[in-house]
Amino acid sequence: LWPLWGSAKVYADVPFTDVPSDAYYRDAVAWAYDRGIVKGISEDEFGPDNPCTRAEIVTMIHRMSAAIAPSAVGLPFEDVPVDEWYSGAVAWAYKNGITCGISKDTFAPGSPVHRCEMVVLVHRWYTKTIKTD
Repeated sequence: LWPLWGSAKVYADVPFTDVPSDAYYRDAVAWAYDRGIVKGISEDEFGPDNPCTRAEIVTMIHRMSAAIAPSAVGLPFEDVPVDEWYSGAVAWAYKNGITCGISKDTFAPGSPVHRCEMVVLVHRWYTKTIKTD
């Protein structure tokens, strides 16, 4: 279904010193890292206990889609500068109906994502860009 999914290969190597070899999430982190879906909070740290922000979640969903990020010029969100690392992903998500922000002119990129928000974003992504029936 998704071109980024792949076989059930077990990944043994991640560059993150804070992802122990016996961590239950290690293979998932390695899988997502290997496919470019996630990056660390630094070259050698993943931050497994850190909450995710709205900018991070939208960026991961955008990376999973393997879509080209459009320019963020013209976005209605006053808190999304056009030159931030997440700007193109927010523009893509907005233009594809995956996010509408927390208000008509605010995206809140640094706000933590609650489980319900994450489910809504993933559901919108799946039903608007993946599901074809």
